[in-house]
Amino acid sequence: MASTSNDTNSEVFDLSSEKKLNDLMNEYLAMKKNERKNIIASLHPVIQKRIHALKVLQKETINLDAEFHQSVYELERKLQDKHDEFFKKRSDIVNGLHEPCDNECQLSAEELDKLVPMEGEEVENGIPKFWLTVLKNVSEIRSMIKEHDEPILEHLIDVRAYSNTSPNLSFQLEFQFAPNEFIQNSVLTKTYLMKCVPDDDDPFSFEGPEIYKSIGCEIMWNAGKNITEKALNKKGSCAARLFKTDSFFNFFNPPELRMDDSDDNDKIEEYLENDFEIGHYLKERVIPRAVLYYTGMIDDDISDDDDDEDDDDDSITYHAENYENEVTDVDN
Repeated sequence: MASTSNDTNSEVFDLSSEKKLNDLMNEYLAMKKNERKNIIASLHPVIQKRIHALKVLQKETINLDAEFHQSVYELERKLQDKHDEFFKKRSDIVNGLHEPCDNECQLSAEELDKLVPMEGEEVENGIPKFWLTVLKNVSEIRSMIKEHDEPILEHLIDVRAYSNTSPNLSFQLEFQFAPNEFIQNSVLTKTYLMKCVPDDDDPFSFEGPEIYKSIGCEIMWNAGKNITEKALNKKGSCAARLFKTDSFFNFFNPPELRMDDSDDNDKIEEYLENDFEIGHYLKERVIPRAVLYYTGMIDDDISDDDDDEDDDDDSITYHAENYENEVTDVDN
């Protein structure tokens, strides 16, 4: 009991310290902003006028940048069908629906001779556990995958990303599953909503399309197979209480920011920021280059190379306690 109390006190202390640090940072930024205003105010009025003209030009440049990014996204969507042709061929090979001929492998005769199976030797169809291996070879996603996730992810047969420009910018990740004993869904989706318009209050902060929300989907678990929840019985009671467990599949149930200004919102914001990074990384890097991750030819992190000092803090693990641990009461 004492250990639990110490842990709770430590957590309260950490939250309090973090809030104080954030307050100090906000005060510092406000002070620097006032300093810049004072510097500009000290200049000759004519020079101040010129600076205002430059800022107007800067806004026009930013609006042009926004149009550019929008056009790039529309071009990406137009080329999506061509990409899908290649991804369909990849999926057919991975899942044993197509056996590539010698010409498709582009190997020398000597190399092909080394790859001839022995007579009567049985070979598995396709490439077993392809996508599970791909995901585990991405350092930032590896930490999300728990031991109880792997039997389900072995049934993952394809992962796709689809871009949309109407009504707003967005992209959707699709995780396609073969029939299995765990879930009824053949496809699990995660949608990321984006904005590509400069903020009226702070237009100079615009740096391109920005993810602002992610939407998961409902997983239809077969009876007794939901690995994202665990029932714990109360002593002397028939009632059990469901608790969230750590699982990769919490990825499809992202939290939402609360309306109140609670300390939990800081954790949720950090959680969502990492979630947005992973969604974008899957779309831009992992899905297009899946075979390179499978073979281990790519060994990189989502975080910048300059941020290697504290890799554990940069990675994201889909811990249930990050947003909501207790689920509900159930009766046995």
